[in-house]
Amino acid sequence: MSDVPITHFTADEISVPWPRLLDLGYSHDIDGNALESGTQMMEIFPQDFIVSRAGADFFLRTAKYLDDLLERFYGLPRFYNAEVAEDLIGQLLIGLAPHTSGGVLSRIIGWSNSSGGYAHPLFHASKRRNCDGDEDAIMLLMDGLLNFSKKILPANRGGQMDAPLVLTTRLNPTEVDKEALNVDAAWYYPSSFYEASKQQVHPKVLEKELDIVENRLGNVSAVRGYGYTHDTRCMDEGPALSAYKTLETMVDKMNGQLRLGGRLRAVDVKNVASSVVRSHFLPDLRGNLVAFTRQKIRCVSCGHSYRRMPLSGQCIQPTKRAAHGLGSHGVSGGGRDTCKGNLALTVSQGAVRKYIKVTKHVMETYGVDHYTKQNVEWLAASVESLFNNDKAKQLSLSDFL
Repeated sequence: MSDVPITHFTADEISVPWPRLLDLGYSHDIDGNALESGTQMMEIFPQDFIVSRAGADFFLRTAKYLDDLLERFYGLPRFYNAEVAEDLIGQLLIGLAPHTSGGVLSRIIGWSNSSGGYAHPLFHASKRRNCDGDEDAIMLLMDGLLNFSKKILPANRGGQMDAPLVLTTRLNPTEVDKEALNVDAAWYYPSSFYEASKQQVHPKVLEKELDIVENRLGNVSAVRGYGYTHDTRCMDEGPALSAYKTLETMVDKMNGQLRLGGRLRAVDVKNVASSVVRSHFLPDLRGNLVAFTRQKIRCVSCGHSYRRMPLSGQCIQPTKRAAHGLGSHGVSGGGRDTCKGNLALTVSQGAVRKYIKVTKHVMETYGVDHYTKQNVEWLAASVESLFNNDKAKQLSLSDFL
């Protein structure tokens, strides 16, 4: 679910009775008053998590599976005994970002009506995220402890990613990415801030004047006592699902992003288009091109990989019979029986070409800087040269008319 940073909430906002929050340690609101209603504002604990309601049924089914696993396989008593999603309030989670192996301990305290996962900015940062709309995974702690092991993960490079092999149990603000330390925690902005904004001074000039998390490191105020300047009626009021996730093709996603940029006076659409092409499309295009030229050939029958295509055009890996020294008639054959399976590429031509069309569409529709355009044209020409014979061009009858 999409990462959404939050520092404060009410019981009504997360659809949990306020007495249940008392059991979880939320005894007072931000004004120091005892918690007595669902409308009182509270500051979220750094490792608590507000889960998307869309995932409630999934967690409920997972909890039942884990209980069955404990009871039937391990011979242990059931742990969750959850009949409805609300029974999972207070249970522990593991938060895990894609392509990592380090999970962070968390706890379910409520539900949201959007597809976002609401948590403290430092919690998202502890997963190696900077809270700009990234999507991360969460799982029940018992699931991570029982069902992930190095013994069942692939041994090849990258095989241990996306598995919680390490667990951070206590969040340390000094160990997260510095971007999260730029979060401001003040209740108001001083007049000097607004006066300096007129002069367009560099943010570093005001760094010590504003109450940001970095200035709080070294004591408990680094994780508690945050403020906010503007209130809201409901934290998940608005679109329940990002439009980016509802759009199907990459062209649709790009058009949506750049159309939005075209409506904002502060955005230079050409600059945005150039940035997207340089930072996303070009690196992927280069990487896929290199991967295609360095790929291995794989046998679809036995799975054996070759660095170079065998001259026979078929798999020459000895069969089990040949490997044991037996020929086709049950006598020693010197390994003459081979697999002879068909060979296939591990990186397809389509994987290399997939971003060329959308990149050219962006350049033609929104424009990019001259350097980026030349870079794209050079890479596109390299791809065409790889897959087509430069000296032999296929012509049609229309070419002579």
